[in-house]
Amino acid sequence: MSRINIGCAVQNIVGKTEPYSPLVELAVNAVESIEEAGQQNGCVTIRVLRSDQIKIDQALPDVVGFEVEDNGIGFNQEHLQSFDTLYTDLKIQQGGKGFGRFVCLKHFKNLSVHSVYEREHQFFFQKFSMGEDHEIIHNLEHDVSEIKKTGTTVSIRHLRTGPFPDKKLDTIAKVLVQRILPFFLSNQERFPKIILCEDSSVTQDHQEPICLNDFLDNQIGNFLERIEPKISTFSLPTNTGDQKQCDFSVHIFKLYTPRNWTNRISLVAHKREVLRTQLSDHVPEFQDAFDEDNGQGELRKYIIKAYVCSDYLDENVSVERGGFRFKKHRDLEYPIGRLQIEEEVAHIVKSALGSDITTREDQKRKTFQDYVDNKAPWYKRTLADTDLSKLPYRPTEEQMEGHLRVSTFRREAELKTRVDKIMSDVDLDSRDHDLAEIVSDISDSSKEKLAEYVVFRKIILDLFKRNLGLSDDGNYSYERVLHDIIFRRKGDTDSVSYEDHNLWLIDERLNFTSYVASDKPLGDGNQKRPDILAFDRAHMFRGDNVKSNPITIFEFKRPREDGFTNPSSLEDPIMKIVRYVNDIRDGKFSTPEGRPIEVTDHTPAYGFIVCDISQKVRNWLLRERDFRDLPDNLGWYRWYDYNSLLIQVIQWEKILQDAEIRNKIYFKKLGLA
Repeated sequence: MSRINIGCAVQNIVGKTEPYSPLVELAVNAVESIEEAGQQNGCVTIRVLRSDQIKIDQALPDVVGFEVEDNGIGFNQEHLQSFDTLYTDLKIQQGGKGFGRFVCLKHFKNLSVHSVYEREHQFFFQKFSMGEDHEIIHNLEHDVSEIKKTGTTVSIRHLRTGPFPDKKLDTIAKVLVQRILPFFLSNQERFPKIILCEDSSVTQDHQEPICLNDFLDNQIGNFLERIEPKISTFSLPTNTGDQKQCDFSVHIFKLYTPRNWTNRISLVAHKREVLRTQLSDHVPEFQDAFDEDNGQGELRKYIIKAYVCSDYLDENVSVERGGFRFKKHRDLEYPIGRLQIEEEVAHIVKSALGSDITTREDQKRKTFQDYVDNKAPWYKRTLADTDLSKLPYRPTEEQMEGHLRVSTFRREAELKTRVDKIMSDVDLDSRDHDLAEIVSDISDSSKEKLAEYVVFRKIILDLFKRNLGLSDDGNYSYERVLHDIIFRRKGDTDSVSYEDHNLWLIDERLNFTSYVASDKPLGDGNQKRPDILAFDRAHMFRGDNVKSNPITIFEFKRPREDGFTNPSSLEDPIMKIVRYVNDIRDGKFSTPEGRPIEVTDHTPAYGFIVCDISQKVRNWLLRERDFRDLPDNLGWYRWYDYNSLLIQVIQWEKILQDAEIRNKIYFKKLGLA
């Protein structure tokens, strides 16, 4: 007898196996034993062994093991020696790895064999268990058999990792059919019967035996249906030696089942399912099960299972059949990777499903179209040129937005490359056609950006309007809320770019500023700070004379607040603005970076006080501050000649009203108004 470290051999199994793996190995071994015996009426019986503990809720007891019985050739001396040899090559022609019994011990604590074989017209039995220490064969018994027919019963018991994942015979049968379906396909007419049944001595619950072969003929619950694709084979190049390519065959099935199974690709080696991958990894439309009319006006669900067979898979399967030696991507050692195989299979399956897939593709594009039409119209051109094939067929708004942004970036990068190429061409006259096309593309890109910006403005205006009204608690918004909508407090244009503020709500010219401070000291540690101070860029709207660029100062007051008009108030916004302007002219302030503020005594200055104009505020402006009302009665103004300063007191509603009027035509063009 041999001596090996059985525990280490089991621990070194690195392939992905599961509790069903030993059962599949035993079932396949039983079929091969029948084939070796030339048995015409072969039969494999799989008995489910259950726990003897009765469930309180009368549910089925847990599955603790299986017995697999066949009427094959039996365990003769050659088979016994093979069982006792690590990596035996007895069944190498059938794809045997000589390692299946170790896979059994990975998941079950006990494996025992009782077999009858014939030698020189006499019958003998072999009985033994598989050791867990150093001897593979343990407690061997051998003698003349009273039973005069060959066959073997292999038992596996006591799962190492809790109960078996399934209990019902029907469920176990359907899983087994999937796993050994390639064996059925190879020789369906002469294939032995495989019966799954209960071990009546263990459980009192009676479930009728199930013949797995009947699933193929749809004699049980119409569980299985084969799909015949137009193309069922493909080849991949190897670029090694004389063999230029490897051939692969694909077998596609519909599986009708209520279980939470997913559409899958199964890579098969030696007629055994080895590795499963979700079809949705390659074609997102396979993410969920499909619905089909059962002919009686009811829908039933089905999934797709595609089995892939090839000599390349047979030759490169791992010893425990839990995976393959080649990796996901091809390399120098293995010229064909798993990803290449699966992508070819996914293409075949997608074609075979036809309208079931195109319907989902159409729905996905409609989802994108609805998102663009209703929420992101600036992506209309981008969507037309965007590949959606790798996205989920039920994408979230975040996924759609992200994908369209990436597509836009790529399109603009390609456009820039084309422009650079044309600009480097000395003979531009010869590129008239390309120039016209590029100009058109640039125009489309600009329109998309403009549309995005207009929608953004609509959102800001809606937000502004909402915060002008009463909140749920019956109070008005604090000025800081409205302030932050217009321009973030404690910010300036050294940290906030012009794209990130909304000063356009007050005056479109304020979109373009060389410096804006929001609720910050003006420099040199001085703690005086207007809400917003802005210096306009000359070239944007006032020429190149920098010192003539206006100074613009804002003060915001909380809606419905008028306490600043009281004689005792220290928050008189009019005088604050006057003092700010005078201090700036006197050179008392600099920018946060220490740059001098370029002004003269004649540099125009504008002051804006944004508040609600109550009767108290109106009287204060008219009687105490000598202001005049604007034509729309939503604001007041006064010119300070000595300071070259124009101050306007504007009602919050006026900001909203004027901004809506300025932008209304754009909203209308986009269907937003």
